[in-house]
Amino acid sequence: MATTTTTTTTTPPLNRSSFDLVGPYGDWRDDLHNQGYAIIKNAIDPERAQSYQRKAFEWLKSFSPALDLDNPSTWTKDNLPVQGKANTFNGYSVTHEKFMWDARMEPKIVDAFAKIWGTDELLVSFDALNVTLPNQKDKPARKPWPHVDQSPFRRGLHCIQGIINLSHAGPEDGSLMVFPKSNTVTEGFFDTETDPSTWEQKDIRLFTEEEIQWFGNHGMKPIKVLAEPGDLILWDSRTVHWGGEPTVNMTLLTSIFRIAHKAKMKSFESRPPVDYPRKRASIACNFCRHRKRKCDGQKPTCGLCTDAGAQVQDIPAEILLRLTHLETLIEQQKDAITELSARVASSSDHPGRSAPSIYSSQPKYDWDPSSEHVYDKTFGLFSSENTYGHPYAFTIPLGHHTPTGSLFALDRVKNLVGDYPQDFFKQIEKKRPFNSILAAGIPQALEQIDRSRLHPQFTKPLITEFLHHVHPFFPIVEPQLLHMLFDTFPTFTKVNSIQTSLYLVILALGKASSNPQRIFDIEADQDLNGMEYFACAYHYLNNPLITSSFTVGHLLPLALFYGSLYLRHIGRPIQAWQMIRNASGSVQIMIADDDLAELHFPSSGIDLLVDRLPFPRISEDSRNGHLVFLAMCSIRKLLNRVHSALYAKSDQENFHASPPPQHTSDTPSATPQKHSITSLKTISEELDRQLEDWFGSLPNPIRPTLGNTISADHPYDTYILARYYATKHIICRPSLVFAAHSQGSTVLPEFVFANCKKCVDSCRKFIWAASILLRQRTHSNWHRMQAMLAAIFTLSTAKTTPALEALVPDFDDLVKEAIQCIELWAEHCETADTVVSMLKTIRQKVRVFVPKFFSAPEYAAYLPTAGTFQEALSSTTKSKQQFNHSVVSRRGEWLLAEFVASGVTAMRAFVEVDTTDTPHGERMGPIGN
Repeated sequence: MATTTTTTTTTPPLNRSSFDLVGPYGDWRDDLHNQGYAIIKNAIDPERAQSYQRKAFEWLKSFSPALDLDNPSTWTKDNLPVQGKANTFNGYSVTHEKFMWDARMEPKIVDAFAKIWGTDELLVSFDALNVTLPNQKDKPARKPWPHVDQSPFRRGLHCIQGIINLSHAGPEDGSLMVFPKSNTVTEGFFDTETDPSTWEQKDIRLFTEEEIQWFGNHGMKPIKVLAEPGDLILWDSRTVHWGGEPTVNMTLLTSIFRIAHKAKMKSFESRPPVDYPRKRASIACNFCRHRKRKCDGQKPTCGLCTDAGAQVQDIPAEILLRLTHLETLIEQQKDAITELSARVASSSDHPGRSAPSIYSSQPKYDWDPSSEHVYDKTFGLFSSENTYGHPYAFTIPLGHHTPTGSLFALDRVKNLVGDYPQDFFKQIEKKRPFNSILAAGIPQALEQIDRSRLHPQFTKPLITEFLHHVHPFFPIVEPQLLHMLFDTFPTFTKVNSIQTSLYLVILALGKASSNPQRIFDIEADQDLNGMEYFACAYHYLNNPLITSSFTVGHLLPLALFYGSLYLRHIGRPIQAWQMIRNASGSVQIMIADDDLAELHFPSSGIDLLVDRLPFPRISEDSRNGHLVFLAMCSIRKLLNRVHSALYAKSDQENFHASPPPQHTSDTPSATPQKHSITSLKTISEELDRQLEDWFGSLPNPIRPTLGNTISADHPYDTYILARYYATKHIICRPSLVFAAHSQGSTVLPEFVFANCKKCVDSCRKFIWAASILLRQRTHSNWHRMQAMLAAIFTLSTAKTTPALEALVPDFDDLVKEAIQCIELWAEHCETADTVVSMLKTIRQKVRVFVPKFFSAPEYAAYLPTAGTFQEALSSTTKSKQQFNHSVVSRRGEWLLAEFVASGVTAMRAFVEVDTTDTPHGERMGPIGN
């Protein structure tokens, strides 16, 4: 008896606007309503427009002294900031430059949008600066790209876009291209000519050549909008348009400001009345706090205060200086009293020993403990707690400050890339739509998969690719068992199951990892890269009825684990984390810790259980793969300890532990804490010793050689070295941050300078290793991009610090290397594109602002002598009295085994492995990781 399967697709409801232009008005608004665009002449005085243009050109020339706007031969990418395909500059916070805000706030510009929306309470977008450099040799002119900036789900008038024209825009110049009256028919086009299942929520819809012909058949032809400096061009977001390129005969550059008021903002009827008129303030003072900015106490005052006759609070600079000095003295007195009280209390608790003996093990320096020589906890890089004796010391503390985003808080990083929130990249990934899994042509259920794709002719090569590129780095199941799984899979089954989903995920991984040396769009329609297998399994495995049941056997966590690996291969960390969270407990230790560390996800607590499980048995033919995997698990544990010891938040109440030597309070302080630089010395030395012990404990078959060269011939070596140098960088980074924030007259402590040198060298070698690994698609590329950006942030901090600048003579080459390897992915990954933009900004600004005449004699006062520096490097004093090595020191020197404490064996709960115990194997050949 035949059965019929019905698939129901739910589409979001239409978002209908309650607003519309209702004329006639007898002015330009009639053109905007009827034609879809309008030109407001002389919205800005032409002379003021030329002044804005000059400021825009000055901003552009600030990126490279070699850029000459009168010489087209200098109009190259190397001399320019990162420019979009539409000739726009969106990065570098250019949209918040003063000249951009001044132009937006021009009275006639604001009045135009106020007329449209019927209110002066407006929401303005921060769109772009457009400077068109005609006939650039290294940037070909873009072909027409007709589009609308409104989703098919939006109906009615939602957004009015605008251009403040700063240059003459004639027939030969670049200018806006529009299809007049197209705003009246685009919704009809979507309803009659497209499939609603293909609609997307994002507010941009490109048209193909065939689709645009539909508008021509309805009597519409594109025209170029001609304008003069100071004109304001407005258009409905439903109007088909694009940025037109200049002709080959044009040699003059043009510039515009793009703005958009995408919606009217509802008036604040519920707000209590005020005694003063509500107007905009170009500079906000203490009186108008709704602008979220404090007055700087200088003229001019804001227009609101001028009209209201309100007094601006002007605090003299000398009074502010005295107040700041008094606050500093009070804080120092408070710290001194706290420390004295702590010592007295400690002495009374331990009458058998004197108070000074408590600190006798700490090296003393003449700068300790004055306020200018302490490591400030507000930097967020040093823990106020010694968590070494606590059972959670091997887990990642919530809110720790190791991730790349935490470096955005450093002043030197802010000066280079601007002000970003610390969870910036996490927010990018959370808001990034996962549309490719629902794209047209992607099977959403097993019965929709083309049967030919499951034929052995297609599946066997993919299985081989999986075993060659994926399995060696996650050898959680023996190849023999995988082959048994493949052999038992019914090729023409019509019943979905966990076994079927596991098989499909493995095929998807095989395709995604195949030919890894070729960089291509990981979610492009023309190359599905396994999505045609994965989508069906993804929907099945994310069914709550499946993931919430633990009666389905050991294959469910394995399928979820491989599904997470696939998502990491295509650069989807958020979705990958969601799948690994659904997996059965002990799988998490294998790959989830990177996500925990970078994105501050909550821990499941399973990793503590895993540490009590026995070791697995290892077969002869997979020995090296298992050893490398064990090595990665063990250094992951060491990294977790680094997070807890150096980067945990001061108010981390979840990890109660012993206080640092200078403090005896058993509870973390609610206020920012400061700790002696000697504590940093002791902790960083101990962690560095543990890292070196880890490396020395690696078995000979997998231990790479440390040196100044990293080869791509042995992927396992590169894989291990990348993790080793990344860990050393993180251990030494707090010393470099301390050096960067020390006052100019301060001579750096010897150990700080030694740690800075280690940190810079580790960043350098990590970039070498990561650049090799990023040339192919792997499960860790997204995290390596983050780690590489963190390394460049650290190197740029050193480069812009006089006492450390000489340590980075090859800074420009390192940034260039990072840009080249990440740029391969930038076109297909928003995070990668953002990282590349930041790297190029850093490179340009450091090249411009760091003087080339830095020399050691000029900064000799900042540097320790050669002899003391060598002593710092060769010092063997570890100050072990500070730490309880707990399990590590008691179990012996082979830290590889002791750190893991059976990390891999968790998979024995899922698949029984029949292997031997002490095999010997040869080094494997090149494997894509």
